Amino acid sequence: MEFPGSTFEKTLRTYGDDGQYLVLVAGPFSNLSSDFGVLVDFLARVRAVRLLNTWETKPGQALALNRQILVHKFGHLVTLLWARLILGRFYDAVSRIPFQSTSGTPGFTESDDAFNFINLNQGGYRGRNVPGA
Repeated sequence: MEFPGSTFEKTLRTYGDDGQYLVLVAGPFSNLSSDFGVLVDFLARVRAVRLLNTWETKPGQALALNRQILVHKFGHLVTLLWARLILGRFYDAVSRIPFQSTSGTPGFTESDDAFNFINLNQGGYRGRNVPGA
């Protein structure tokens, strides 16, 4: 089905084998989409061939060893990325309110400010995902 003014499906079909491609989706508890299995299997086979060139081992053992290592590494990576995402959203939610800096006042230093200990801007998150930042 083609929609007027939309080239989404046409562009999608140019990727992969007639629009078939891997969708790598990660969840908050290191749960991964089934397409990660295809990626892990491919990478494990490449690493197993390298391992077979240096070690005297069976191909099945080399493949299993590399698959286990990759699953472990992907699990840690996904957990760390989700933790970073959650922390980033937390900082966005508790971002400090901006204030007018008085540092442009002639003769004024930050140590002269009686309320410097309650600097509302200190520690505030100013990431690119904060609207208006």
